[in-house]
Amino acid sequence: MSVSIGIQLYSLRDALATDFEGVIRKVAAQGYAGVETANAAFVSTTPKAAAKLFTELGLRVSSAHIDLPLGDKKNVV
Repeated sequence: MSVSIGIQLYSLRDALATDFEGVIRKVAAQGYAGVETANAAFVSTTPKAAAKLFTELGLRVSSAHIDLPLGDKKNVV
């Protein structure tokens, strides 16, 4: 049985802020199968552009490190 390993992008937030595409390409090249996105990871790109890159590299998004939609934010997605 093989195990797929993902990485939490929040842990790479400083590097992602300066070279999002380059860092994500290195993540994929190191053999990671997926990523957990984080709001802090999208400083230098957009979620749409990131999704395109993830798809190109075969990286799955397993989860998201984001605020829960509570209170006034409960209808914001």
